Amino acid sequence: MKPVKIILAVIIILLIVFCIGLYVYGITVQNKGFADDIKLGIVALGAVASLCKLFSADKGYNVRHNLKFFEKEYGEHLRDAFAPGSSNNDPKSRKKLLCAARYYNDDKLKKAADILVDLAPYCRTANERYAVRFFTGLVFSDAGFYEEAASSYENLVTEGIATATVYNNLGHIYLRIGNTERMLECFENALHFDPENSYAYNNFAQYYFREYEFDRAIEYAEQALKHNANMYEPATLLATIYSIRGDDEKAKKYKHKAIANGQDPERLNYAIELFKEQYAEDMKNSEKEPAGI
Repeated sequence: MKPVKIILAVIIILLIVFCIGLYVYGITVQNKGFADDIKLGIVALGAVASLCKLFSADKGYNVRHNLKFFEKEYGEHLRDAFAPGSSNNDPKSRKKLLCAARYYNDDKLKKAADILVDLAPYCRTANERYAVRFFTGLVFSDAGFYEEAASSYENLVTEGIATATVYNNLGHIYLRIGNTERMLECFENALHFDPENSYAYNNFAQYYFREYEFDRAIEYAEQALKHNANMYEPATLLATIYSIRGDDEKAKKYKHKAIANGQDPERLNYAIELFKEQYAEDMKNSEKEPAGI
């Protein structure tokens, strides 16, 4: 717990003790009835609730953010949809859109979907269509409705208002559907829109790794790290490839980088050993020579 929270906790505890002490004093010394100092009880209960909330935040419980938080968090994708000053100023629709973003963030996908479906007919501008369809794609994808999610994103592509993020998300959907050709097109388009998009490079790296085309996987993973040195996924991939190849020095280098970027050490080592075993098994059962070695 942070020092500020410790001080606040001490103050709240002292307030609770003071209220209890005053209440007991009123009963024992002033001969008051149990219900005479009801206000003290309310204050004490409020203090207890505040103390519980303070400690629950440290235990990782979800905090319910207000809509302003989501307006900032998802600003890139919400844009000025239905916002004051836009050509379609609609405060009620703006609030609904923000609520949908909050429900999505809280994994309340059905509630988010219901709002977004209702909002769709009210979209008048490109930014409104983008915001509503983008979040619709996110919600359907997380809910496992990949065809519907792909359709929502493809509408943005058709209208010419797709972004690198849209193409990256769409590529992941086609990966799940099994449409490899369209998946690769989407990742290519993501790089066309944003040549420094680290996520698109990482997506390519992960694909070529699964295909055991290690040289190409390394090339794309290094590009991902070049444009975003804080990503742990490409560092993990590189550590795995070099472990498979037996290059202990490079494997160690990228292990350290992956861990420094947030990868869990135990999970990293487990994944590397798992992939090494899988690779050895696949090579044993395959007639082709090991790729990239």
